[in-house]
Amino acid sequence: MKKLWKRMTGLLFIGCLFALILSVTAGAEPLYPKTQYYYLNEKGGEGQGQLTISGLPFKQKLSKSSIKSSNPAVAKVSGLSQSQVTTEEDQFGKLPTSGIQYKNGYTVELSFTRSGTSKISFKSGNKTYTSTVRVLPYTKPLSSLTISGIKNGTTTNLAGKFAKGHWVSVKQPKTQNNGQISIKAASGWKIISAYYMAE
Repeated sequence: MKKLWKRMTGLLFIGCLFALILSVTAGAEPLYPKTQYYYLNEKGGEGQGQLTISGLPFKQKLSKSSIKSSNPAVAKVSGLSQSQVTTEEDQFGKLPTSGIQYKNGYTVELSFTRSGTSKISFKSGNKTYTSTVRVLPYTKPLSSLTISGIKNGTTTNLAGKFAKGHWVSVKQPKTQNNGQISIKAASGWKIISAYYMAE
């Protein structure tokens, strides 16, 4: 009975170790978007985007020169920044004395010069990973935009001002108080956020 128990214990230990190795191996794969879509900022203009890579071994370093674009005429690698954090920092940013799990990641800055497709590749260990970036022409995202006291010619709908680019400047009368902004997305678009800066 003792020999059987020892044998079973040994098998159980081996099974646990095997499961642990499988878990570590699976977790070693970097996390990143396989495909991304971006729009240019204006007609005939440029644009910017990012490729976020996480889950790298903590001691691994990526250099800007090691990240390649298959089509630099569409997307260029313009910058690279690293972020190393722990998963168990408290609300004051202090590290615990035990149970620390480290995370290593990078943000790849991308610059777009025209519409098209490019594959951004990077190497982790002995394996190369690729993310496809599709850059689309600028498209007016709004069907309606009204701001109290401001007109676009004879109409109060300012959406036409965004026909050529995503950034416009308007002048509001000094006598206008308690202004309101109303925005409606064009078909196929969804408004996530909007920024209005007054000078």
